[in-house]
Amino acid sequence: MAASRARPLARLRDALARRRDRGGESSPARRRIDALLARWGRQGRRWDTRPYYPAILDIAGRKAVVVGAGKVGEGKIEGLLHGGARVRVVSLTSTETVRRWAAEGRVELEQRAYETSDLDGAFMVIAATEDNATNVRVFEDAEARQMLCNVVDVTHLCNFILPSIVRRGDLAIAVSTGGASPAMARRIRLSLAECYGDEYAVAMQLLGSLREELKERYPHADDRKVLFERMVYSDFMEMVRTGDADGIEAWVTRCIDEGPGYASREEHRAMLETAKPECKLRFQPLEIENLAGTVNGR
Repeated sequence: MAASRARPLARLRDALARRRDRGGESSPARRRIDALLARWGRQGRRWDTRPYYPAILDIAGRKAVVVGAGKVGEGKIEGLLHGGARVRVVSLTSTETVRRWAAEGRVELEQRAYETSDLDGAFMVIAATEDNATNVRVFEDAEARQMLCNVVDVTHLCNFILPSIVRRGDLAIAVSTGGASPAMARRIRLSLAECYGDEYAVAMQLLGSLREELKERYPHADDRKVLFERMVYSDFMEMVRTGDADGIEAWVTRCIDEGPGYASREEHRAMLETAKPECKLRFQPLEIENLAGTVNGR
């Protein structure tokens, strides 16, 4: 028993040592990029970023206003409808799709100029116009009401920004570049979409259906955390992909019956540390250390 426990603990120590080794001085690649950024800064090229607080909002049944109903506005409206919002659209013009949604009763559409009163009773507003004066007015009106406001592609007129999203049922993977590069956010989203297929929607159904049962059997959140980690840091997703219902049933039953005490804390932690990543992107990342001193996002 002691020997079996020593192996995962040794792997854990090795993994932590590798992390420490990756700290310290930046790599030559990072130093070259830093020099480029410094040179750009002297030329007036700079990006003044800000910290954002990531969140997943429940907008079902809430009033959301969209100002502007061109192709960009159409995409924002579609996202709000997906989230179950009550959408009001104000725009001088609109796409055929938005007009069809209005005819179907899915959105409220008024083809006219924006008015401050359009925000009355709203939870959030998205401005998707090409008129700067209108965008500024929408933002100022929203700020006066302490509302959520996003002006498309104008980060200084936003108090929240919209990420690029991969959806697989209840799984939503949001990618944000802090407004620096929507094109990069899209590239990352497309890469993630290749990694996380429709089987993840099924996995969310399976795991979600266990939550109430586990809350009754294991009232402490830390215990449930260990159980779910053990379930998914395994061949669980491969069983989902192959439709191995019997295998899933047996594995879940075993995890629940053995409970959080199936292993010591050190052994469980070692299992998490040494588990292989579920997704491997199809391109090789550039080996540049980030500000935290890690390599390749590890």
